[in-house]
Amino acid sequence: MIQTYTIKLDSCESKPCVGVELKEVPHDRLQKAMEMAIKAFRSVEVTADQTGEVIFNYYVDFDWHLPIFNYGEMIDMLCHICYDE
Repeated sequence: MIQTYTIKLDSCESKPCVGVELKEVPHDRLQKAMEMAIKAFRSVEVTADQTGEVIFNYYVDFDWHLPIFNYGEMIDMLCHICYDE
């Protein structure tokens, strides 16, 4: 069985709140996706699909978050990184 992961992204804003789930991300694409996701989202959590174990948890306070990309750009990039779409 091939190990896959779910990446949960959260903007941690109230209006609008942007939440994204990328499911069944292959192991060989995960590291790049995590490195990129934190450049836009304040909260990033990765869990192993087969075990449910949280393998990565990132959160940064609003005052410390310096986004490089907006949410739409990052979602497009992550779809390409994770799924070649």
